[in-house]
Amino acid sequence: MNFRLILLPFSWIYSFIVGLRRFFYKKGWLKSYSFSLPTICVGNLRVGGTGKTPHIEYLVAYLKDDYKIAVLSRGYGRRSKGYVLANELPDHLKNAEMIGDEPLQFHLKNPDIPVAVCEKRRIGIENLIAQFPDLDCILLDDAFQHLAVNYSLKILLTEYHKPYAKDHPFPAGNLRESRNAAKNADVVIVTKTPNPIDPNLLFKKRNQLHLNKNQELFFTSIFYKPFIPLTESARLINMECIDELFVVTGIANPKPLLTHLEQNYSKIHCFSYPDHYIFTPNDLQNIKNNFELDPGKNAIILTTEKDWMRLSGIQENCLLLLPVFSIPIETRFLEQEDTFLNIIEKYVRKN
Repeated sequence: MNFRLILLPFSWIYSFIVGLRRFFYKKGWLKSYSFSLPTICVGNLRVGGTGKTPHIEYLVAYLKDDYKIAVLSRGYGRRSKGYVLANELPDHLKNAEMIGDEPLQFHLKNPDIPVAVCEKRRIGIENLIAQFPDLDCILLDDAFQHLAVNYSLKILLTEYHKPYAKDHPFPAGNLRESRNAAKNADVVIVTKTPNPIDPNLLFKKRNQLHLNKNQELFFTSIFYKPFIPLTESARLINMECIDELFVVTGIANPKPLLTHLEQNYSKIHCFSYPDHYIFTPNDLQNIKNNFELDPGKNAIILTTEKDWMRLSGIQENCLLLLPVFSIPIETRFLEQEDTFLNIIEKYVRKN
């Protein structure tokens, strides 16, 4: 018997308790705050790996030239507490331990945009509005389960190969709450969709996800961009000679990345760690030792942008002497991108 089936009764109990909380907020028995400033929430039901970070970056890239925006996140994995604004931190404190890897990535890519972290989203929004009264919009990363704020627009992400409709809540599955919670989303985006898209997919997926008629459905895919050198020795590398990769990841699902890399490289060594893993000097020394076993090979070390946010903050980092690269990713809509952007514009212009 499947072990997860044994856990289903516990999932029902967990789902009932979490659903009761959402019901109390809906009825007004628990206070949910609204703001005149547009707030766009990007979240998911399934734990990790749905692509929230590249979708926030997509929205930032689209809005930043015409609107004054800010990004608010919980700052998963950080050791600090309360409200922290990345832009106010001195350089030596701009690290993943202080604000989390994803907010650090947002900030380093867009240093002119306010990027803040706060466990309580309401307090974070209030602080951002007080500090930046001319804001047009706040983008909230991973806030779908944070019900103390009534967001202007709620965007729910679900993976193409791991849709919430085929999963269960904890502990039998990987959902944070019942599948019924998806009914609270205004927009549902199916991420990591195979490209090119099947033209019959739209209707099939809408039925599979049990969406209401008023919920918009879109499909996006991840595109991998050229490697970026991160160390001095990496900048001296002739990439045409490289035939071997040492891939270091601390993400929820490295399989899509490895599948992409296998198209061009036959020798790939993967050092895979859990999502948001806090790397230690011993981890890095182990990677270095394996990399240097054959000093004559044509190889590089490759990691993700998010992982580099944590790797780069480690003191006495032995990888800094080696050719280390990152591989950026971006989100692209496979259809109806204009329709999606019109929805975003409609909410931001309400301000």
